[in-house]
Amino acid sequence: MVPVTRRDVVRAMLDRDEAYDQDPHGDPPLSVARYRCAVRAAIDVVPELLTEKGMRRSGGEFEAYSAGVRDALDAVAGAIASVVNAVGDPGLPTGGSGQAEA
Repeated sequence: MVPVTRRDVVRAMLDRDEAYDQDPHGDPPLSVARYRCAVRAAIDVVPELLTEKGMRRSGGEFEAYSAGVRDALDAVAGAIASVVNAVGDPGLPTGGSGQAEA
């Protein structure tokens, strides 16, 4: 059995929401308010410190891990920002890879 990832769950919900746009019956799967909450939750993520998980690491390992986590979160926020700032752009991707074009 293949595990379902959180990304898969989000993609499935977005697919349902896009399908609703094509054939609107009943209530939409996602409201605008839920989209806003989801975006805020994504950009407000604060990584846990390694020491909070009881993992001892050297100063260099800690800094490298922390920098990598910050870079990953910044990449997510950057992808969201590129789509939010391109509202109304007919070239925006819909569905598919889940990656925004820069």
